[in-house]
Amino acid sequence: MCPEPVTRLFNDAPVSRLSAHFMGRGRDLDQLEEMLNRTQDGKPSCCVIHGMPGVGKSALITLECDQQRQRMEEAQQQAEEERQRAEQMVDET
Repeated sequence: MCPEPVTRLFNDAPVSRLSAHFMGRGRDLDQLEEMLNRTQDGKPSCCVIHGMPGVGKSALITLECDQQRQRMEEAQQQAEEERQRAEQMVDET
């Protein structure tokens, strides 16, 4: 018998403390998202974030992680709704 998996938060960083003025990094966020999407397609990838202290490296990664978490939660919600609809259709037949 396998033990029950331990559930951990994907991103427990203080996202709420990110600056509301996080601007001008759309291209960087797009590149991170593209890299993560390639990984989902079974293609491994690696990304190095570098720069001078204080330019927002941690904020960039924290924001991307939060956006990925939100997308994952939305996908899980959709999957659950589809499962419930399928169960309802089976019950009605």
